[in-house]
Amino acid sequence: MLNGASRALRTAALSPDASQFAATFALNLRGAKERWMAVLEASYLRDLLERHHGGVSAAAKAARIDRKTFHRLIHKHHILGHSVRHREGRAEAAS
Repeated sequence: MLNGASRALRTAALSPDASQFAATFALNLRGAKERWMAVLEASYLRDLLERHHGGVSAAAKAARIDRKTFHRLIHKHHILGHSVRHREGRAEAAS
């Protein structure tokens, strides 16, 4: 059984964007670790946002970090968390 971290790494390794990580093996241990930790962190943030329907406050609370830190991380990884909630709201209003 895979835990969340293993599943995230496996998903990242199998994703179409995995080719960007092909050079990981040419890196030293520190560089490879930093690259894969970034993949893991971004995957974790996306999963939290998905589980909380794009709600940054709820996702940050679940991660046990403050919203400011959560916002910094989603900007670092170019994740637009709160746009998910806004898109859903617009779709419901249009119906």
